[in-house]
Amino acid sequence: MFYFVPNLKPYTYHRGRGNRRFDGYLLSTDYHDDQKGVLQKLQGSGQWLVADNGNFDLIKDLIRDNVAKVERVAIARKRWEKDRGQNVRPGDLDKTIRSSYRSVAEAISGMSRALASDSYISRIISEQAAMQPDYVIGMEDFTIPLLTGLGIEPQHLDFPLDWYAGHTSVALEFALKTRAQDYGDISASIFAGVHALDFDTAFQAGQLAGQAGVEGVATGLGSALTDRSWSDYRVVSGKLIPFDGPIPRAYVRAMEIICGLSLGYAENTGKQLAIHVLGIGTPILVTLIGLLGTQNTFLATDSTAPIKDAYSSKTISLYVDTPAPRKLKAHKIIDYWLREDMPWQCPCPYCRKANQSNPPQLEAARSWWQKSGRPPVTPSDLYGAHPLTRCFSFLSNPADLSLRAAMGLARIGHNHWILQRLEKQARDYEKDAVDRCNRVGSLVKSYLSAPGGSAGWDRAVSIAWEITRETALKIDRYEHGLHL
Repeated sequence: MFYFVPNLKPYTYHRGRGNRRFDGYLLSTDYHDDQKGVLQKLQGSGQWLVADNGNFDLIKDLIRDNVAKVERVAIARKRWEKDRGQNVRPGDLDKTIRSSYRSVAEAISGMSRALASDSYISRIISEQAAMQPDYVIGMEDFTIPLLTGLGIEPQHLDFPLDWYAGHTSVALEFALKTRAQDYGDISASIFAGVHALDFDTAFQAGQLAGQAGVEGVATGLGSALTDRSWSDYRVVSGKLIPFDGPIPRAYVRAMEIICGLSLGYAENTGKQLAIHVLGIGTPILVTLIGLLGTQNTFLATDSTAPIKDAYSSKTISLYVDTPAPRKLKAHKIIDYWLREDMPWQCPCPYCRKANQSNPPQLEAARSWWQKSGRPPVTPSDLYGAHPLTRCFSFLSNPADLSLRAAMGLARIGHNHWILQRLEKQARDYEKDAVDRCNRVGSLVKSYLSAPGGSAGWDRAVSIAWEITRETALKIDRYEHGLHL
């Protein structure tokens, strides 16, 4: 079964009369004290809880603290790539530069081992157990997420797979020792905190998870999705697979990791992996992940993206699922509305209520826009006392702070409403692998044909879709005893 798991907050749990709650919620140890009131409401209510380990901010801080160690070698590598006219390929990086990268990676590995001490893990487990969760995100080895966040790729290091296997084994051992109560009493299921950099390291990690017999794995993709690099190839089983030109790396990398973990585990066990994906809320990626869910398995993803996109990001974004799962930027919605008379029309209760209380003032907006020379609407136009914030309060952050908060919460509700629809849609597809692929394939086709897309990102979605489709079909064969 596929689940989208929002962060537990009053406004994600108390969603308004007639709005169904999510089946499960995630709460980090960092926010346990802040959310005790809503946590008490959840306990015994029928919804289940995931206790995160609270390492997200720690990893982010460690990435920031180690950037300087990587900058000099990254500059040398980029100069080397520029001289050659292409990105580094596996096995061909200058030996001196590679040696520098390896030194940084080994230092990060040592730091990670020191940070994940028994006393640290015991404290985290105690805090997680206090939430009375159904399952917990197990302790991680920080090495691989730090490498990802610092832009260090497998081809920069050319380490053998055994080097990555060592870090995966540490995380799996943490999970097994937690299950054995070595870090304190806990009755919840343990999802091992396993990470990967690409398909091959993920596939290996999935195999190791199958051999270890863990209850499930959790993999963090926050660093992968903030990767802004482009690549013109991927590597599978050590072989380079070129793309037709460079594409953004993030979407492909995220799906490579999820699919690699799932395939490695399925090849080892003949079963689908129980997996919790940390950090994915982008509608098209939620749709792709949902393709891997079946009625007899557990697959979940969580993200703060629908909250940040709706409210705290500099660029407000609203999610849609028709004709395809996408993000739409609020300033572009208004721009289309003014130019093409294409209004924002959404049937969700959050949009309806917001527009009833603060209806859009289209004529006033169009009058200002025409007098101003019909300028393109920008994200900065939707903040403060700008004329457009008075005309389109739901799509902006007005100067009135109480109105800004109300509209922001309405947009958060809308984004979660869309993700809940995508969750249901994925569950409706769970019975047959071929049928799932056909249905999701139609959504991907609609995504790629929608106006306003980016050629590079569209190619990335297309490749991510092919990786996921192939994985879904292979896992179906494994579950039927056909190791092809």
